[in-house]
Amino acid sequence: RRVWMCFDGAGLAEIERRLGEVGGRVKGAVEIVDVEMRRSRVNDLENEASAEGFWEDSVTARKLMMELDRHRAEIRRAKEWESAVSDVSSALELVKELGDGVDSEEQSEILQEAEDHLSSLSKSLNDFELQSTLSGEYDAHGATVTIQAGAGGTDAQDWAEILVRMITRFAERRGFSARLVDFSPGEECGYKSAVIEVRGEFAYGLLSAEKGTHRLVRISPFNAQGKRQTSFAGIEIMPILPDDDLNVVEIHLRSR
Repeated sequence: RRVWMCFDGAGLAEIERRLGEVGGRVKGAVEIVDVEMRRSRVNDLENEASAEGFWEDSVTARKLMMELDRHRAEIRRAKEWESAVSDVSSALELVKELGDGVDSEEQSEILQEAEDHLSSLSKSLNDFELQSTLSGEYDAHGATVTIQAGAGGTDAQDWAEILVRMITRFAERRGFSARLVDFSPGEECGYKSAVIEVRGEFAYGLLSAEKGTHRLVRISPFNAQGKRQTSFAGIEIMPILPDDDLNVVEIHLRSR
């Protein structure tokens, strides 16, 4: 159920304050994106892609097209930020033009839409600012997540399954694809081990902080005496690399 914002001067002033704050963040983000530089790069890449024989080297061609898509997406996102700021600013100007009528339904609806735009814009900026901190070599790649039940018996295997669900739900909320590609079932429930493949931009960078041992302390649902149980499970994170980034090295073993 949607709750409409009542129009009053204080509500208008608060949205204007938020618009100024978010508008400043948009300005800084657009400078980081560097739209003009990306447009120039897009033009260069499009010229390369249209050259005769471009697809003869399919590996290089795929890399170039992926780069082209990234630049286009960043340009599009920056334009959407600026458009959102402009739309909210126009909406507030319209509210002022309508006058100071108290509890005006039309004004309330306009303010609510402006609030919704700002909330959506703020979330997009949060995502961008977080991604901007992920500058590792493999941060932009997908991730393979391996979860291994540790000490704790059945509780640890149940804890491993809980972690699988948590990783999967996190991936789905971020718009990533998550697929359980391998698992070893627990003796009574859960998993002894499980492997999840998460694909999406910056999946590895966002998930890499989860690497390590995770502990769960709870009243065990598997203990007839209702005792507290401490369970452990380990998580390993590896980036998913394109096939052409993998260097295969032949190792010659000499028998002794």
